Amino acid sequence: SLAVIGDLFTPRERGKYQGFFGAVFGLAFLVGPFLGGFITDNISWHWVFYVNLPIGIVALAVIGSILPNHRKEGARPSIDYLGTLVFTAAVIPLLIGLTEKGLYSSSGQAIGWLDWRVGGLIALSAVLGALFIYVEHRAKEPIVPLDLFKVRTYAASQVAMFLLSFAFFIGV
Repeated sequence: SLAVIGDLFTPRERGKYQGFFGAVFGLAFLVGPFLGGFITDNISWHWVFYVNLPIGIVALAVIGSILPNHRKEGARPSIDYLGTLVFTAAVIPLLIGLTEKGLYSSSGQAIGWLDWRVGGLIALSAVLGALFIYVEHRAKEPIVPLDLFKVRTYAASQVAMFLLSFAFFIGV
């Protein structure tokens, strides 16, 4: 992942390896759906899952032979367990609430935004999201360094990535 690249390579080398990572991700994003459709149409949908095994084995072999085996000496970084817990607690009701929207209740009524199963869970998620921001402000090593959002370029790029991801996955 990109975190491994940041740990293993100097800032001068990171761009090259992050470029490789992005190229492989982009290629997989383009080839994957076509290959999945071909396999589903010509073999069976079950094989869509099996096709990843040889690819994964080759990837592990390449990673094991190419990546340098560096071990950092010194203190281990502290993990923000509380931030992780609060973030997870904030995301789960959001996902459940958005999933419930558009479903039908046992009486046959469409579940709307104001129903507690949608609006209530989204409101709970917003409260827990605010708690997450509070926790991250006080964490020694936060999951999300909130100071970065003071940099306008970074904040704008995050908004752009959110909108891009939203556009890509809205139909899923």
